[in-house]
Amino acid sequence: MKKKILTVILNDVINTVGGAITAFYNFQNMLIENNYEVCGLFSSNKSDKLYTKENGLKLYNFQTYDLKDVVKSESPDLIIFFYPRDVLKTLEDNKIYENIPKILMNHTRPDFYVEYEMIKDKIKDFKAVQVLLDSFKTMVKPYYNGPVVEIGNEVPAFEEENNDKKENKNIIYLSRVDVWKGQDFLIKSFAKIAKKYPEWKLNIYGQFDPKRYKKHLSKLIKKYGLENQVFLNGATNEPYKKLKEADFCVFPSYFEGFGLGLAEALSNGLPAIGFKGATGVNELIKDNENGFLAEEDENDFAERIEYLINNREKRLEMGINAKNSVKKYSKEIIEQKWLNLIEKVLNNEEIQTDNIENFLKYESFSIQKIYDIMYKKRCLSFIQKLFSVSNLGKEKMVCIFGIKFKIKRI
Repeated sequence: MKKKILTVILNDVINTVGGAITAFYNFQNMLIENNYEVCGLFSSNKSDKLYTKENGLKLYNFQTYDLKDVVKSESPDLIIFFYPRDVLKTLEDNKIYENIPKILMNHTRPDFYVEYEMIKDKIKDFKAVQVLLDSFKTMVKPYYNGPVVEIGNEVPAFEEENNDKKENKNIIYLSRVDVWKGQDFLIKSFAKIAKKYPEWKLNIYGQFDPKRYKKHLSKLIKKYGLENQVFLNGATNEPYKKLKEADFCVFPSYFEGFGLGLAEALSNGLPAIGFKGATGVNELIKDNENGFLAEEDENDFAERIEYLINNREKRLEMGINAKNSVKKYSKEIIEQKWLNLIEKVLNNEEIQTDNIENFLKYESFSIQKIYDIMYKKRCLSFIQKLFSVSNLGKEKMVCIFGIKFKIKRI
């Protein structure tokens, strides 16, 4: 008899698109392909009540059905929560859940989730918590004492390139263009050396969030006279083609859960430059092996860019290392890790976790720094500068007539 797995995700998986939605369906398809019966609890303000996909996936709308309704109807053998907020909003104190094993996923840096403090009593009997990278295990420890398992994101493999790769004099950034992704820092850094290398271009690809951030970046490009060298291209429908046209990648994010755009660049054989303190970046980039980890300093970042511009042989060597460094995130390996964890939970087997205390301590920008960047770099309008409210994790930032107040959440 097939085992049944219920996945809880309070996103609108029917009427919207995006990375989280794609990850959800990929995960469900993987379970179905491996002979599990699956169902999901999602959330939509639209009229969907119960939606059944062609592959047998049942989807219940949280606006109509709560978690206990779905559990009574489906009798799942395992419940997997996509986000900590899903635990907070759906898991009540009810004996109906007591004997059903549960797993919690993390799709970003764990301390970015403000809900952890509120759910720590709810997850104390969970069979496992999944994180994307080893260093994140220490961030879960204050809230959960059980097994913490590292399972990264799947990174596609690309055909091998030979060492005769043509030099295109093209530097690429490909991911979302956001205030905490550091494109303003990148432009300022590139400006320090760009005039020495007029044939080299910096191509920035990705959706702008917020849209007004593009105006801020455009002003910087004009200020430094880089209109013929730095290009804000927006989102592309050909990301892998754009990566193959590049010589190396720059990725100045202040944090990532798992920098998939970065990982795909590495998989394409592109060395990369990122921050030493950026979680989700500083475990994918191995300094001086498949790229460079720079300080949060424009001169230091510019020096790393200039080095890769001037050292083609080193670029090619690092590119080979880059491709090899992400092979551990292949579809086969990541799926097998998930299947092994699920089977152990369903069979009530012991789940091994490394001793968290012995992990290499990666540098990381503080989560408060991340929230401050979000607030300060939103390129607020004049009215918003006079009055605005921003979420800063466990605090709110309230600005009234230019005076800022931090209010702690209760």
